Amino acid sequence: MEELLERFSDARCFLECAVHSLSARDAGSYAGPEFVCLVHGLNLLRSVYNDLDTHLLTVADARERDQQ
Repeated sequence: MEELLERFSDARCFLECAVHSLSARDAGSYAGPEFVCLVHGLNLLRSVYNDLDTHLLTVADARERDQQ
């Protein structure tokens, strides 16, 4: 599971890098719908990743308490 989260995080970071590169390149110009969609998708991925990470930590904590 940890490997899967690392791969997910790598993909998210790659997209974040692309968004930052595009926004720096296009600073001051009109952001087209493709760029807006990319930013929205990145925000959705970030949210899902954070929710999944929080859930897994909660499950791990519950298992640890059950073992004690």
